[in-house]
Formats: sequence, C-alpha cells, structure tokens
Amino acid sequence: GGGVDWLVEQLLRDLRKLGLHSQLILKSDQENAVLDVLNSLCKARGSEGGGGKITIVEASPKGESQSNGVAERAVQDIEEGVRTHKLALESKVGQTIPIDHSIIPWMVENVTT
Repeated sequence: GGGVDWLVEQLLRDLRKLGLHSQLILKSDQENAVLDVLNSLCKARGSEGGGGKITIVEASPKGESQSNGVAERAVQDIEEGVRTHKLALESKVGQTIPIDHSIIPWMVENVTT
C-alpha cells in the first residue's frame, strides 16, 4: 500500500545518503509487516538498475528477539522520541493528532536524524 511505498522510498533515500550502494544484508524478526517492507525494498533496490545491488533478508528465529537486541532497542528509542514529540505538539496545539496525520512521518525522520 501507500504507506509501504512511502517507507520504501524513504529507505532507498537513506541508503543512498549513507553510501550503501552494493550488497546489503538486512536482519529482521519474522513479523509479517516488517517482512513486507523488506521484500518491497529488495524489489525496489533490484529495479534501480546497476550491478551489485544484492539485498539479502536474514530472519532471526521465531521468539528470539534477543538476537535483534540492538535493533529492538533502536525501535524503542524511536517510538519513545515520536511519542514525546507527538505529546508535546498536542499539548501546544490543544488537540489530539491522529496517527495518520502527515506530520507523523516527519516526526519519525526527525527523531532518527
């Protein structure tokens, strides 16, 4: 869907910005939503053209979140940062901001930079 397309485009921009143009190994849990994004990213990297853009998805064993400990902590940090920004903005404007509001992707990107 549109949310996955936006995310994949953002990931492609981030990978280019980081200079990651060749083989890439992505580690993930086996959550369907994450695998959907990673599979879409693999297809998009393959269709960008040029040689050597191999993308490998490695899934950790089910129930083994410890094997993704650093990534799990990064996700928690991002969630906490977005939550903090969202609550602060809601307090300033005096209304609830829906999760599908266009400011949310900006908050995610702002927290991760």
